[in-house]
Amino acid sequence: MPGSAPSYSLLDKLSLENSLGATEKTLGYPRRTWFRYLLYTPIIATSVPKELKRILVTETQKQLKRRTLFVGESIESVQTSEAHQKQKRVLLRAFSVKHIQLMEHIILQIFQQLSIVGDHEKTEVNMYPLLLNIVQRAFTQFLYGSSMGLTDIEMAKASESLRTYLDNLSSTGLVVLYCRPLARVLRYFSSNMTRTLEAADHLDVLRERVLRIWMETEDKESMDGLLFRILTAAAAETERPLSTKVVMDNLLSLSLGGIDSTASAVVFNLISLASHPEWQRRVREELMEAKPESTTAGLPVLNAVISESLRLYPPFPETFPRVVQTDNYVMSGYHIPRGTMITGHLMALHRDPTYWSDADKFDPSRFMDKASHAQWYLPFGAGPEACIGKKLALTTIRAAVSEFVRTYSFRSVQPIEPGAWFVGLVP
Repeated sequence: MPGSAPSYSLLDKLSLENSLGATEKTLGYPRRTWFRYLLYTPIIATSVPKELKRILVTETQKQLKRRTLFVGESIESVQTSEAHQKQKRVLLRAFSVKHIQLMEHIILQIFQQLSIVGDHEKTEVNMYPLLLNIVQRAFTQFLYGSSMGLTDIEMAKASESLRTYLDNLSSTGLVVLYCRPLARVLRYFSSNMTRTLEAADHLDVLRERVLRIWMETEDKESMDGLLFRILTAAAAETERPLSTKVVMDNLLSLSLGGIDSTASAVVFNLISLASHPEWQRRVREELMEAKPESTTAGLPVLNAVISESLRLYPPFPETFPRVVQTDNYVMSGYHIPRGTMITGHLMALHRDPTYWSDADKFDPSRFMDKASHAQWYLPFGAGPEACIGKKLALTTIRAAVSEFVRTYSFRSVQPIEPGAWFVGLVP
């Protein structure tokens, strides 16, 4: 567990001190830089707030173009500010507050159908697969909405296909994505390729159905699925409407970046509450006292618990890498060569005792006062590349945590800590 984090973490175990105000030094490339670049591994990770904000906001760096390999021409991979702003306008228009609040109703419906344990019974449950399934089902329903007209069985199949495709995107999914004819040959030699191909074919059928229904519907503003709302918002761009491919690339990006990370956030919230029964009790009391018409966004104890859990266990412990584009880039006294990959270490920042008292302690009360933590609390990033799905993610987390606490009393049967991560953090 990162505790008192150094300002830099170099993967080649180079030892650097925080040189703020010191003589400028030059940082040479570690060996095998090309190999690290190929593996999407950053060379430098910083947790200094001002440098972190600079990385996230500055135009002197760019994101890795390799991200287009996975998410195409989505907002996560576009390389120009004009294209980024256009897609941002479309997605923000689609992510209306009213539409996002539908997620609370979807989560409630799923929990009403859920049967983990009977009244006055006890059982041990592996939380991560359970919550991943709940979030997956909720996101799929949010994606297609009632406008799609899917039956419960069809919705479950859509959820299963999306899950299969996302799980295999970095392996067989890339072959399916870029060379479907080759995938149809390789399926005879790989059962995993067969499953991925079948999932992709099913998602393609659903996509064509979405487009047909959207084009045939006159009152497009009344359509409630996120797919339909993005298509409508994209068509409203007067100069150059977004293509269907870009719309679908964004949906892949949102699914890839939002489902597993949101499920992890819910699980770590429940782990925190299971380990701190006094806060579990306070959240439950707040939920019981809340008015029926109130939303979870207005519950201070619940939101403080969620903020504290996101501080200790950010779903994405590091920001996406940026690549230095200038020859004279200086960070905290060090010259960073052009082409160096830099990332922000959010978990280290969130546990740095310089900015947080009792940094490793779970203490939601720190988010219940009026003090601002904006400079060193960045679970969703910052600047123009901040998470576009932040409001949807928070709504989903609040709804899932509140329904679980409202329905069940729970505790940890063994200590649970975060495991290793490549992109996202899981128990």
